[in-house]
Amino acid sequence: MQQTSLMDLVASVNQLMEAYRRQMEQGRQEQQDSLQQLKKLQQALPTVVQQASEQQLGQMTARVQQQIEHGVAQAVAQLNQQLANSGQRIEQLNRSAQATAQSLQRSTRRMWLAMMGLGLASLVVLVSGIGLSRHYAKQIQDQQLSAELLRAYNQADVNLCEGRLCANVDQDGKRYGEQRQYRPVKARKP
Repeated sequence: MQQTSLMDLVASVNQLMEAYRRQMEQGRQEQQDSLQQLKKLQQALPTVVQQASEQQLGQMTARVQQQIEHGVAQAVAQLNQQLANSGQRIEQLNRSAQATAQSLQRSTRRMWLAMMGLGLASLVVLVSGIGLSRHYAKQIQDQQLSAELLRAYNQADVNLCEGRLCANVDQDGKRYGEQRQYRPVKARKP
């Protein structure tokens, strides 16, 4: 689930960055267009003024200058407004990207902590499993020896005689022990 949230978060960051890039590009294009308009106005201004002054003998000069100043002021005001709007959009996108990056850092930190906890728990389980395996292997070995002894006891012809173990010993059997003091017990008859 955290993997899906992380992927969604990364996708959101990518979308925000793409929107940010598009708005920056749009703002740059708008600035270029406004500059081109200003250059055209600047280049055309002397010609218009000269023609108007020649045709209207100075009366029109004041009018033309007022109109030019008004047009340039409008263009500059529009450009300033567009720049202010673009700046606000960029600032909003920047804040959003920072918040997303911080959220991504927190999620990554939590994921690492969870992975370290899981690794530590796995190590504890592994060590415990090894210890238990050794313990039970020893228990099984001890029980096997006891089982072999009980199996031999069940097959042997033995009995209790006044609280002591008595055996029907094979007199002709092979002798065992350091001093050859042990003999096999005869098998119990069915």
